[in-house]
Amino acid sequence: MRAFALKGGTMIALAHTNKNLGCDGKLIYGGVSDIVNDVDCAYTCSKFKRRRHYLTV
Repeated sequence: MRAFALKGGTMIALAHTNKNLGCDGKLIYGGVSDIVNDVDCAYTCSKFKRRRHYLTV
C-alpha cells in the first residue's frame, strides 16, 4: 500500500472489529495489523443512538 500511495494512489479499505469489546467498552480493531500500521488515518465507527427510522454512528 505504501508504494502505491507514494506513486500518488489513494486507497480506501474496510476492515472488521473484534467480537469482544475492550476494557473501556469500545470496539477493538480485528484483523491484520499491517493495514493499520501502513495507513495515515484509520477510523472505527460504532452505533450509539437509534431512533425510529435512522441510526446514528
